[in-house]
Amino acid sequence: MINPSQLKKLAKMLNTKEMDVKKVIFAMRDGSRKVIDNPSVSSVDLMGQRMYQVIGDLKDEVSDEDIQLVMEKSGCDEETARKALLEAKGDIARAILIVRG
Repeated sequence: MINPSQLKKLAKMLNTKEMDVKKVIFAMRDGSRKVIDNPSVSSVDLMGQRMYQVIGDLKDEVSDEDIQLVMEKSGCDEETARKALLEAKGDIARAILIVRG
């Protein structure tokens, strides 16, 4: 078991730095976006490479512009558009089809 002083020494040795980050956004290959608001982020220098550790609650995100477009094209309300976009993983055309049933 590592005690707190050993952990501090290890962090110093690895040049660990806490970062003041407001939001982390992951742009997924399928086009969807995942977001962590107010995460705890630290960086570590490991063998010449910078590694980042992100801790927080991951959630799906859709843009306000996409929500507006789905609302305009399908005539639905904001919450329905948001849910459809989340279900469609950000695919606007699919979200419109979901709303239209």
